[in-house]
Amino acid sequence: MRQLLLVVGTTTGAVSTVLSVFMAGLGIGAWRFGAVADRSRSPLKLYGYLELGIGLYALLLPALLEAATSPYVSLARALGGHAGALALLRVALGFLLLLVPTILMGGTLPVLVRFVSGDPRRFGANLGTLYGANLLGGIAGSLAAGFVLVRELGVHGATMTAVLGNLGIGVAALIVSGRARAAVGPAETAPTAVRLEIPASARPLVWGAVLMSGVLSMAYEVLWTRILVFVFGSTVYSFTVILATVLTGLALGSRVFVAIERRANPLSSLGAALVLGGLTALWLAPLSTQAPEVIRGVLLRFGASEATFLAGTAFSAALVILLPATLMGVVLPLGMRLLVDDLVRAGGRVGAAYLVNSLGCVTGSLLAGFALIPLLGLKGALVFLVATQVALGGALASRAAPSGRQRLALAAAAALLVAGFALVTERLRGLSPFDPIPADAGRPAPVVVAHRDGVAASTSVVDYPGQGRSLRIDGFEAATDRLTSGSGYMALMTHIPMLLHPAPRDLLVLCFGTGSTAGAGLLHPGASVTVVDINPTVFDLAPYFADVNHRVDSNPRAQLVVDDGRNFLLTTRASFDVITSEPMPPRFAGVVNLYSREYYLLARERLRPGGFVVQWLPMHLVDFGDALGILKTVQDVFPETSLWLHGNTGIIVARRQAGVVVDLGRVARAFENDALRLDLRRLGVADGAAFARLYALGPEAVRAATRRVPAITDDLPWLEFHRVRSPLLPTRGPFNFEHARAMELVYRLRAEDDAPLRGVTAEEAARMAAARRAESHVALGHIHGYWGLGRPASVEYEAAARADAITRPALLLRAAQARLQEGDRDVALRLARESLALSPSDDATRAFLATLEPSAR
Repeated sequence: MRQLLLVVGTTTGAVSTVLSVFMAGLGIGAWRFGAVADRSRSPLKLYGYLELGIGLYALLLPALLEAATSPYVSLARALGGHAGALALLRVALGFLLLLVPTILMGGTLPVLVRFVSGDPRRFGANLGTLYGANLLGGIAGSLAAGFVLVRELGVHGATMTAVLGNLGIGVAALIVSGRARAAVGPAETAPTAVRLEIPASARPLVWGAVLMSGVLSMAYEVLWTRILVFVFGSTVYSFTVILATVLTGLALGSRVFVAIERRANPLSSLGAALVLGGLTALWLAPLSTQAPEVIRGVLLRFGASEATFLAGTAFSAALVILLPATLMGVVLPLGMRLLVDDLVRAGGRVGAAYLVNSLGCVTGSLLAGFALIPLLGLKGALVFLVATQVALGGALASRAAPSGRQRLALAAAAALLVAGFALVTERLRGLSPFDPIPADAGRPAPVVVAHRDGVAASTSVVDYPGQGRSLRIDGFEAATDRLTSGSGYMALMTHIPMLLHPAPRDLLVLCFGTGSTAGAGLLHPGASVTVVDINPTVFDLAPYFADVNHRVDSNPRAQLVVDDGRNFLLTTRASFDVITSEPMPPRFAGVVNLYSREYYLLARERLRPGGFVVQWLPMHLVDFGDALGILKTVQDVFPETSLWLHGNTGIIVARRQAGVVVDLGRVARAFENDALRLDLRRLGVADGAAFARLYALGPEAVRAATRRVPAITDDLPWLEFHRVRSPLLPTRGPFNFEHARAMELVYRLRAEDDAPLRGVTAEEAARMAAARRAESHVALGHIHGYWGLGRPASVEYEAAARADAITRPALLLRAAQARLQEGDRDVALRLARESLALSPSDDATRAFLATLEPSAR
């Protein structure tokens, strides 16, 4: 998935294509190799060859992908903007590259079923055990890849680990098979022909249950994932936990099957599993909204650590998923068992059932993602799936052996279904019922004014009365028009490079949000804007933010493109003067593709000479080392990398050759444009000097700060595999600890790194440099003060006072107050007297001195 999606993009359509090819390949492999296994004299040897084939193909896949990339790009460019044709191209590439290994993978389970099918008394138990073991392997594989292998070894190292596993298992199977043949002779494990029958009239229902178990299992997984990311976040760890929980439930279901296989009416058991699975899915879904409190309770009880946060997440997922998934896990092995009417053909029967189930999985994934959720919403899709499942289960139970007791049970199930619908209606109200939006203390509750459960994500527009409006994507506040929240950097990501560039004409904005970044481009005369976003819903909701995006969605100078930003860069022929990228936080799954070295290399290819690449650096959302790693990666490709600050948010502005120079004459001319001047002043940039103050670090300072951190690459996407943050992480002032560390380093380097100015006299440059040093030391003083470090804060305020004569009295007073916090009364008294000497009439200084020496009253 990771390797292929870097080529075809991470749009929902591309991801669904890859997943569908994977599942279809598994089904085809099960069907074909199941029949082959029935004719094989040594199924175990055949299994060994399958494992060897999987491992050897995985070794070849990177080379095959590299060979396929150039033809794919050429064809994608030839297709232009034809979305349907491009989707077919992606399907074709997916089939070409994934069909062979997935067919081999799909063959392994029915081949092993055939191997253990010699004893009719143990066949059901062996089938359930093999299926359960397969699922346990899936759990182990997903957890290993999601938490350990890719993070520690990279994509290539993780692949090689799996390859060694395939090759080792294959060789072991061949060795064991050879020894078994030597011991028992050539007729290795041929079973006797024993028939295991169910009524012929019931077989279509069983086939329907096998098909629908695939449809429902995959549709529920899509639905549970979309519901739980509201509170878990769209991280690779969240997706791993959800997938592992689903697989755990299915594995437990296989154990339930083994326990009941010979003890209950199989058709009744199949119907009951479906009915109860649907009912529990409906009844437990509202618990997802309580997940934040569950996680918080675990953290308070066992301590706020990475392990306890993951444990709380897993427990919350289990509350919603585990019971219905366990009941669904009974259906497939039980259905397979009922459809095997001749052990001599066990491999073929199991393979056929696996094919039907896999086709159901493909259908369920596409149905949920592209039809049910967009048409009915998350709540409506849940109700539809549950109703379908309960109806199928009821039909099976009725067919088994109609009786008074069964009719009573079905009536009870119907009553529970109706009660469940009532519960869901009551507990899940509003336009976005699965998104528990926190309200600010003492403020009116936020109001969801628009919501779309789209193909790509669930997107909401939320009004905060008296404060502004925000855009939420899958439960995360992705963008806002509230300047008090520091959102001004969005427009400045466009204004900064456009003011630095001598003649900007074409701007590419990757990720739309509220449209502030793209709309700012329209304020620069003659500029055209191309916007690319993976989520089409954000374009639909753009009118709600017309005040800050300048109606970019309806402007003829703007082109809106629905695509994966990186894939757009890979396949477009266009070139640009400025390319900006402000994706979701880099901790979110897949977003690392817009922070890797390979992404910046692609951006460099699409950049005109003298152009700029701009990247959001959300220091408040990443750890200290992560922030440095992002800077390091940009500078690996663009030597002339600079960091700019707006509030406490970083903006990386980079170019390949000539360094960044702030031409204050050009900036002054830009201020003659009324619309542009008003927008810059709205963002706190009143003139050229204020614009120059945004400049924080130049290339040499960036190089010094990032010397010891590794770059982010497609093979080592360590930024995505971050250290898990607890929601109880302490915050002081506007900073959490990691954010404070990053800002402390930036301001310390900024104090010694003058902005590269043009269009000013030497005297003006010296004055601006002194003010810059003073501002940096004041910021450092604030940061130390927030964390209760009075003495270091005082040192910084004193340094600022030495650099800025105008505000020296106030800065010395701050230094005195910081010293007093540390208990250093004598130094505080000296500094306060020095401040009063410079400003004898200052009432604040007099009041402070009065607390130190009452005679000063």
